[in-house]
Amino acid sequence: MARPLLRKDRSRPSAPARLRASAVGPDGLTLTWAPAHDDRGVAVYEVWRDGRRVARTRRRRFADGRLRADRRYRYAVRAVDAAGNRSVVGRTLLVRTLPSPVHDEPAVVPATGAP
Repeated sequence: MARPLLRKDRSRPSAPARLRASAVGPDGLTLTWAPAHDDRGVAVYEVWRDGRRVARTRRRRFADGRLRADRRYRYAVRAVDAAGNRSVVGRTLLVRTLPSPVHDEPAVVPATGAP
C-alpha cells in the first residue's frame, strides 16, 4: 500500500501586527502584539531588540527587564511555524525608557545643644 505524500510546508506565517509597549519604566517594559497567521499554525515568536534576538516565546507577550533608564530601544517581532518558516519582521516599534527616579537627599539639620 502506498503511503500518502506529505506536502512540505513552505509557506511563511504572516508578520505579527500591532506591536505595543506598556508598563514602560526605567529598567523594563512589556510588549504585546496581535497574532500572526499560518496555514499550519505559529509555533513561536521571536522578539528582537536593536537588531538582536532577545527571546523566543509561544505567547503574544514579552516582559523585557534588562533595560537602561532613559534610553531608546527598537523592537520587532517575527513569527515562526513548526516547519521553521519565518515571517518577515513586523513593524519596528521605538520605545524610550523612563529616566531613573530622582531620590532627594535628606536635608542636614544642624544639631542643637552641646555634643
